[in-house]
Amino acid sequence: TSEGEPDTSFSADGVRELPFGELHRLSPSYVTVDSQGRVLAAAMTNAPKGENTRIVRLNPDGSSDDTFGSNGRATVNVDITDWPDVLAVDASDRVLLGLDFEQLSPGDAKYAGRSGVVRLRQNGGYDRKFSNDGLALFRLASGGASYPMALDVDGTGRVVVAAYDWVSTSYGAIRLLSSGVADTTYGHRGVVSAECRCSIYSADVHNGRVAFVANRGVEKERQAVVARIGVDGTQVQLGEIDLVAGDDFEF
Repeated sequence: TSEGEPDTSFSADGVRELPFGELHRLSPSYVTVDSQGRVLAAAMTNAPKGENTRIVRLNPDGSSDDTFGSNGRATVNVDITDWPDVLAVDASDRVLLGLDFEQLSPGDAKYAGRSGVVRLRQNGGYDRKFSNDGLALFRLASGGASYPMALDVDGTGRVVVAAYDWVSTSYGAIRLLSSGVADTTYGHRGVVSAECRCSIYSADVHNGRVAFVANRGVEKERQAVVARIGVDGTQVQLGEIDLVAGDDFEF
């Protein structure tokens, strides 16, 4: 609650065990809240052949939302290993999941080194109006291995994804139209990327702008840096942060 006490209107004591099933031992988990106050969480679960991503939706009172998927759970099964990276909802409460297929061995070669955005309808089914099959694939750098770090939907329904390629150490963004196809007015065929030669640790997308926090250099010479990509995709800026103990900063 606003007073810092457990919210007893949510699952009686403010705590709800999520019905994911058998979680993968390395599974990350992500959470977001839609416009109706429903809580969504995503995690990687074990499957007979590999790992899938499962998304759970709870009502505002903490009960399972049985209008979503099967008993409040929807499963995303694209490749042998579907590694969830980021979870979001749009203005229509459709669910968007950014995932990659490179953390563990991919099965189908067409997914190797690629990332994707899956869009689900409010009922948890694949949204076939999004890239024809509900899945939009992208690659940040040729021959690389990218993964999404942040995702947001702007006021026109365009999906903006911040991504990092750990092979080429490139950072960048991908912008998709609401239909799931690349926005060719953004960067090169919907992709903006730049070589960083640094380690990206965090990213955010807000109002179409993308920001990254990273460090570069070695040992005691490491320097914190911020990179930002403008709304039009053409302004890529990289600047150092001079931090002093106790300083606050924002971008």
